[in-house]
Amino acid sequence: PASERSSASGLSWLGFAFTVGVSAVLAVVWTAWPPSDPPAGYSLAVVGVAVAAVVEAAAEPVVVESLIDLEFTRRASAEGVANLLRSAAAFAVAVAGFDGVASFTVGQLVFAVVWSSSYFVVRRPGPRQSVDAKHLAVFWQFSGMAFQKAVLQEGEKVLLLAFFSQEDWGVFALVTNVGSLVLRLLFAPVEEIAYSAFGKLPPDAAPFQLLAPLLALQGSIGWTAAWFGPPLATSGIFVLYGPTWAASAAPQALGAYCVLLLALALNGVLEACMHSRASAEWLRRAQASQLQASAVLVAASSGLAFLGAGPSSLVWGNAASMLVRAWVCIQFLAHEPVPVPWDKLLKSLASPELRRVAGALAIAGIVVRLLLTFVVTHRPDIKAVAAQVLVAGCGFLIAAGLCRRDIMTIASTVTCRRSD
Repeated sequence: PASERSSASGLSWLGFAFTVGVSAVLAVVWTAWPPSDPPAGYSLAVVGVAVAAVVEAAAEPVVVESLIDLEFTRRASAEGVANLLRSAAAFAVAVAGFDGVASFTVGQLVFAVVWSSSYFVVRRPGPRQSVDAKHLAVFWQFSGMAFQKAVLQEGEKVLLLAFFSQEDWGVFALVTNVGSLVLRLLFAPVEEIAYSAFGKLPPDAAPFQLLAPLLALQGSIGWTAAWFGPPLATSGIFVLYGPTWAASAAPQALGAYCVLLLALALNGVLEACMHSRASAEWLRRAQASQLQASAVLVAASSGLAFLGAGPSSLVWGNAASMLVRAWVCIQFLAHEPVPVPWDKLLKSLASPELRRVAGALAIAGIVVRLLLTFVVTHRPDIKAVAAQVLVAGCGFLIAAGLCRRDIMTIASTVTCRRSD
């Protein structure tokens, strides 16, 4: 309805005002109390990043209206061009002889300007309207959840300081940076599309016709990473960071992160469905489940670290935490909008095509892992890396070829649901 659309547009202006306030406060605090040995241009970099955040947030009302109209291609193209130009600008500044702080700041400013301009060129934000009380209540509830989530995520740093060495800190940072590429480039766009699409469904409509293909799409990526990622982790670290890191605990941590990607893939789509359709009561349950998930993270990570699992223990703890959050979403699906028997729920989420694709990939992953045991991986070289990639690539292509019709069915279903 037009009233809800105008209310959502007005709410996005509130988010912009919040960004301006937080950016200003943080800029003042970080420049007034800098670190003990700040790099050259530190204060200017802080101000530049704050300005970039405000410029990016200025386009939020237009972005919200675009998502309401289901204009997903514009977001994908805008983000792709902005990321490309950010990388080019940061590289040019670094080549010109400036330090990393300057290149990062310039890259952030370029991204913000290109991102916002790509939306303002094609449309203008609507007039600022009053915000519906229901939308405002949801806004504060989601803001509380986001703040709670941010605070709980900082607990990872406390765990790193308490149970791990400085070398483990570097390993964990390296692995999470590599894994976050998949989250930003593949998972985040799918989850944003899913959130907008689920929000368009009538409140009393079952979401399974849309949820099942999205789970199949993103879950297949995570499932492939879980089976093919661990045996190729050493080669991946060797190619990206060299033999020194390949001989550290980084391959084991990256292999664990590949399994974590499966949990993140499932939880991302499930939470998009729940957050876009849940009542205030279910949102409170989700907020409480974040505390439970954080407790599981601390317990699992601490226990595995005590057993000597190294930085991989924190990755496995995150996987267990994601499963707790996904379980809450599954409970929501089983009860809202009407109770659904568990057997029907599982059949609705896992189509026969998806089960066949998952089975073929699992068998191929097991065979590839067995074959790769004959390739020396503890001291990789270019020949060993090439052999591993060849074996894994052939296994994946054979599995995909055997179930190509099922893959095409899943892809066509996703396309049809998106057009609907």
